[in-house]
Amino acid sequence: MRAAQRAARDTEHRFPVEIRSAVPDRGLGNRLNQMQLWLDQNAGADSWAMTPSGIHGVLNGAISIHLADATDEPKRRSPCRSIKPECRSTS
Repeated sequence: MRAAQRAARDTEHRFPVEIRSAVPDRGLGNRLNQMQLWLDQNAGADSWAMTPSGIHGVLNGAISIHLADATDEPKRRSPCRSIKPECRSTS
């Protein structure tokens, strides 16, 4: 198994909650920094990971945000309210 595939599998096991979201054609730009800051502040810097989403090795314009737990209420709303993510548990 390739290192990238192992890393993706390990991420899915470590962070069982997954949020998938499409990436606009123009990319996320500064929104990516806002998302990462919001996740650090609301989930904790060591409680989430972000990976490409979809078939391994195929770029499809989507990202996955993996969370350790989705039971806590966030302290404030996400800066990405307009994005409609697809959520699923990988456990």
